[in-house]
Amino acid sequence: MLEEFAPRFLRVPAALWVLRPGSANEAFGEDHSKAIRLRLAHSRHPPSIILADVPLATCKLVLIEVVVTDGAVNSQRKAALLELAKATGQKPEEFYFVSAFADRSASAFRKLAPEIAWGTYAWFSSEPEKLLAFREGHAAELPALFQY
Repeated sequence: MLEEFAPRFLRVPAALWVLRPGSANEAFGEDHSKAIRLRLAHSRHPPSIILADVPLATCKLVLIEVVVTDGAVNSQRKAALLELAKATGQKPEEFYFVSAFADRSASAFRKLAPEIAWGTYAWFSSEPEKLLAFREGHAAELPALFQY
């Protein structure tokens, strides 16, 4: 996620939180986390990774669930992560939610795809330049199907 996803989809990426699989240790980007008032110490189920697109004046937060460590971002998980992110005082439209999978053909994605929340994204390490959007909204609010 840090080497492949961040440089492709964020202008100025900063890692705010990385939960290391199989470890109680976390890595923080303390300066950026404090600057946006991100508090994870009391969160019982933080996301696998939190990235930010800085500068902080226009910061976008990307909350990522790596499916090998947790489930995909379903509706309940999205709501919980949104509450965590709202505590920063930023607008909800500045948050992006990503479920990261190894591959589209992997059993984990096939099993969890029906549960992935609308308004989120799926990313696959086997296709690092692509992002699958689970769009929601009324037809008038969504961009045209073929937009050039």
